[in-house]
Amino acid sequence: ENSAPRRGCSGLGEVGRRFSERRGWRASPLGEVVGVTPLGKVGRAHGPMSARPALRMLFIGMQAMLCCAWDLGDAEDLTWRTVWPRPTNAALVSRASTEVFGVRGRSAQAGMRYMSLVETKLAEDKSHPLDGVQVVARLDGVGNPAPYVNVAFSPSDSMGVLTLISSDSATSATADVVYDKELGYVSIGGGSDSGGTTRPGVKITHGPVKLLGQDISLAPVDLRPPASWTQVLGGAWLTRNARWRPVMPKNELSHPGCMDNHMAPGCNMDGRFSLVKHRFRWLLYGRANHLSAGGRSVQVARSRSKSPLGPYGPYQQLSWEGFDLLRPLAKNIYTGAVRNHPTAKGVLVGFFPVNLGQRGKTNGDGTGVISLALSCDGVRWSTLTPLLQSPGATGRTWDHPVFGHVLFNGTYHFYVHHDVPGISPRATVDGHVRAYSLVRGALERLTAHAMATLRGCTPVLSGRLRVDGSDAVETKASNRGPAALGARVLTVEHTELAAPTELVDSLSCAACRAVRCAPSYLFTDRSKMEFPSCNCARRRSC
Repeated sequence: ENSAPRRGCSGLGEVGRRFSERRGWRASPLGEVVGVTPLGKVGRAHGPMSARPALRMLFIGMQAMLCCAWDLGDAEDLTWRTVWPRPTNAALVSRASTEVFGVRGRSAQAGMRYMSLVETKLAEDKSHPLDGVQVVARLDGVGNPAPYVNVAFSPSDSMGVLTLISSDSATSATADVVYDKELGYVSIGGGSDSGGTTRPGVKITHGPVKLLGQDISLAPVDLRPPASWTQVLGGAWLTRNARWRPVMPKNELSHPGCMDNHMAPGCNMDGRFSLVKHRFRWLLYGRANHLSAGGRSVQVARSRSKSPLGPYGPYQQLSWEGFDLLRPLAKNIYTGAVRNHPTAKGVLVGFFPVNLGQRGKTNGDGTGVISLALSCDGVRWSTLTPLLQSPGATGRTWDHPVFGHVLFNGTYHFYVHHDVPGISPRATVDGHVRAYSLVRGALERLTAHAMATLRGCTPVLSGRLRVDGSDAVETKASNRGPAALGARVLTVEHTELAAPTELVDSLSCAACRAVRCAPSYLFTDRSKMEFPSCNCARRRSC
């Protein structure tokens, strides 16, 4: 029933194809063949297999463990645990998972999706992982065509109170919201047809662009004015005003480097943005379309200053170790949920919903997985490591990662919106957001592997290691940002360094550590061996 096995391995796509073709069966590390709930069905696992398929599946499992990039080389075995609602990677994801809140019924009918977690408390002030966390989500508004709106709510209240924070359809369609310790809460959105709405000054001066036979006008990519959370809830972003600023040049038909074969020569951000501050620059992740249908991926533009307003350089296409988007099957990465690593300075963590493709189709109903990858420069990423399976539909996955993660009491929590409206046919019945966590030490092992193999994984600035992974030199208490809700927050005073200075600083620190870690007979008085530029006294001892 299966095609002839290929020689060698091609990473996520090849193993995922083999796994899906065998209808959900997997081999345990000890060779016992165990039934797993088929993708797209919930609740019942199959019984034992016959001997011949069992041996065949055992061979495939051994081959994957030996040479394919699902794991950390010799550290993790890809073993799927059957749990409700989806099978999870038992080597990385903890057994327990809990529903946080439902997105069924009227919430699903209103199209609730594209969620971001917004922190309003410091980690040390939390009593549970979602303490002080607000959720920002997109809803379909009222009208024809329906505009988009952004709402905010506390997950602890099970969506008892929804606060409308923006009725601007152009930005609400694709917006992400993040907290910056200097500016407060920052949000960027726009760049798409925004539900078909047209606003003054938005229409492209180059003329309308044909998309699927229709004339549309691209909305500008806008920076909503940074504000405290109290101001956001009070209406700071409710409607467009004079404080809103275009991030990309006004009336720009296609930003340099943009990959969008869905509507070339235009650049339609028909997915959603992910915004993160990384090494004193802002990274803006958006949708890339490599084929005229399907071929979805992610591209990133980097600000040329430390302001989220930019200007932004050209888009660059993301790459992942061992992953080919278009071969042997055309695959889709629907979006990228990128945030700073919770403990490793200068490292980014990304969650990517991947549809592994279907033979003969560029936008097929292939097997889906929610995967994790890491990066030090925001462009080159480590191997896509599968965390849980997701049914697929038309190049998409039924489930999406929620943008944001939480480190609480040493445990790394991430969240998944299961059965997303507009994609999953079961959204009104089974839609909900679920909390998962990685097993202790899993993220550390993945990070160590990524930093040992990825280019760009070198320190750029000395200082204290912060739990949010951001660059810091000195910290102090401040009443800005979340303090408006009664929470303390740390801000950072820093001086931006030019690239040559960063290089000298990194080399100086390396020399300093070499001296401190050298055998005692080489240096009789190490206290005199100081390198002021790297402030080695603040670094951990050897």
